[in-house]
Amino acid sequence: DFHPGIIASDFGRYLGMLGRIATILARPFLTSPREAGRRLVHLATTQDAVGGRYYDRTRPAEPSPLVGDPELAAAVWDDARRRLGPPPG
Repeated sequence: DFHPGIIASDFGRYLGMLGRIATILARPFLTSPREAGRRLVHLATTQDAVGGRYYDRTRPAEPSPLVGDPELAAAVWDDARRRLGPPPG
């Protein structure tokens, strides 16, 4: 798994004036989409053994303990199925 960092995108677009102001103020602390893409390409093309690990930007990191919670995983799965309805066909 991979977390590219907090990306400078249009995340505040639908939040009105407050969202636009927050986007402007946060921009110096955000990663550009180009840099986030470089990070992903680096992990996808490196010769290092990266499989099965969690990466924050390009560094190995510990994921949230919630990642390994089977009860939470089942609850999320069930909720998604309920919201999406039965499969087509």
